Amino acid sequence: MFAPLSHISRPVLWINTVGPAVIGMWLTGSLWTPSALPVLMWLTLPFNLLIYGVNDIFDQETDARNPRKGTLDAVQDLEEDRAAGITTTAVRLGVRGAVLWSGAWWAVAVASFALLSLPVAAVNAGIAGTLLLALYRNPTPKAAHSLYKWSIAFPYVAGTVAGVHLVAAISLGMWP
Repeated sequence: MFAPLSHISRPVLWINTVGPAVIGMWLTGSLWTPSALPVLMWLTLPFNLLIYGVNDIFDQETDARNPRKGTLDAVQDLEEDRAAGITTTAVRLGVRGAVLWSGAWWAVAVASFALLSLPVAAVNAGIAGTLLLALYRNPTPKAAHSLYKWSIAFPYVAGTVAGVHLVAAISLGMWP
């Protein structure tokens, strides 16, 4: 019973509701109060189930007509995009070419993050590097599809590291 409800509520997106609430509570000094817990609990499964459950109900008809709904973009949809005449980086460069192209931008991102935050650069290097290497070693749309869930989680993990780093810096008086 819980698994389908959890799936509908899209747990990977809970940060979009819980994150702003935590920041707001922290900034107002009410994060560590007993009244914060019920609000934070509401913003996980119940609130997200309401948002995405209602969305899924109203989008059922359109989703059923959309051949790409439920699939994933970029490399994992390479054959479908090519057949439909859609031009993407993956269609133009192929899987390995898309990995190398993404890898070049990933290296720029790691270097840029390193100028501001070594922990964020390390998380970026570790997660994105692992995903790119895995796809390079097995350059198929099926492999890309299996890696997709990790690529979706990556910004949330990196954002959490950045947020903790920022809160620590502010709390320790190391940030303006």
